[in-house]
Amino acid sequence: MKIENHQLKNIVIIGCGFSGALTCVNLIKNQQLSNCNIYLIEKKNEIPKGLAYSTDTNLHLLNVPVKNMSALEADQNDFLEYCRLKWDKKCNIDELKNYYLPRAFYGDYLKELVNESIKNSQIKVNLIKNEVLNIIPDLQNNYKVILAKGDTINANYIVMAPGNLDYGNPHITNKDFFNSPLYVQNPWDKARLAKVNKNEAVLIIGTAQTAIDIALVLNDQGLKQPIYMMSRHGLVSQPHTQEATQAMGTGQSFGLTLDTLSKNILTALKQVRSAITKVKDWRLVIDSLRPITQAYWASLTLTEKHRFTRHVQVIWDIHRHRLAMVVARDIDKLIKNQSVKILAGRLVNITQTNNLAHIQYKLRHHDSIEELTVGTVINCTGPNFNLNSLTNPLLKNLSKDGFIVPNELGVSIKTDNIYNVVNSKNEVLKNVFVLGPILKPQLFETVAIPELRKQTQIVANKVKDLILEEVKITAN
Repeated sequence: MKIENHQLKNIVIIGCGFSGALTCVNLIKNQQLSNCNIYLIEKKNEIPKGLAYSTDTNLHLLNVPVKNMSALEADQNDFLEYCRLKWDKKCNIDELKNYYLPRAFYGDYLKELVNESIKNSQIKVNLIKNEVLNIIPDLQNNYKVILAKGDTINANYIVMAPGNLDYGNPHITNKDFFNSPLYVQNPWDKARLAKVNKNEAVLIIGTAQTAIDIALVLNDQGLKQPIYMMSRHGLVSQPHTQEATQAMGTGQSFGLTLDTLSKNILTALKQVRSAITKVKDWRLVIDSLRPITQAYWASLTLTEKHRFTRHVQVIWDIHRHRLAMVVARDIDKLIKNQSVKILAGRLVNITQTNNLAHIQYKLRHHDSIEELTVGTVINCTGPNFNLNSLTNPLLKNLSKDGFIVPNELGVSIKTDNIYNVVNSKNEVLKNVFVLGPILKPQLFETVAIPELRKQTQIVANKVKDLILEEVKITAN
């Protein structure tokens, strides 16, 4: 069924990093929707690179091999074919599929894919550089999307893809420090990183992938003083290996399936550790869990989810979200020569005198206060999912109005059937969808391309089915 002109539908996609832009691509591939209007609205980042792939340095590598990085669920060799044509022509295709390429190169791939899809589309796609401040429902279950400076768009369907949310500020006594020019809340602010004082030490809050990426950039800029990286446990993300990369996606289970893995999280941890003792590389076991991770998370009780967060999350993250071998080698070299120093501890307070930040912290398992003086503090702790402390204007206003509410874990956005927004009246908004990293509390595994591309296909299909069903009802 094709939509007639008098039944024109407006689809508004808010946020056009990977999740928003690829939802658009999946929609415009459907010829049945040729008379729809799609509005892609993005304020801060380049479409479709978003925050994740806007880097301009080859120091930042993908942490998933080429063979698993297609942006299209329906064509999982799409990125491999792009690389075959545009990467080093001397590469053997069987070797290329297991490479970890620069994120900037992947950003170029996304840009070409999206631009070509829009260029060849029969659906009108409107790219709008603006900020969405609010969404106001009307009595007909449609919406008015409020943009900055008073502009509005009428929407029949809305897809919210806010991408990676702002990082949560650390818990310290002196909250005024967060307004200091010595504090960098967004570690991907390239202009701000370029201004870091090369003659003063730097504190990076966090020791995982983002912290490592930033440390490599600062070192490349010629920082003359040490980089301190601090987290509660002081654990650094583990590296990939060639063996595990080659075996990735082969369907091995090692006896750990959705049916056999205990729903008691601590018992499940013992099962995983037992399986690891029987293989040469622990990564094979961790990777074997990936196909069932979302379903397993959904099967856990709220108590078990909280138990995982308290006792297992940190250990899981550094083993599941791994570093490309080259990146691991580079950061290991910096740690060994003391250019990077890892601290296992907890921040207590940060104060400022002139152009220096004075850090007070407690080392793990110690009660005494330690002190450190640096020229810059960079937050690499990860996205904040607490609606009560978000800085995103749209999500703040939607939360205030009751358009969105926290989920059962008290964070993120409450949804029905994963992707449909549920408001404060417990009403399911059938034509308002949300997807991307913000769904981590619901899906757990929702930050890597293999999971995100599936989401964009699912949400595009939901929008398409809803439109065609409504058209069918109207026609009858």
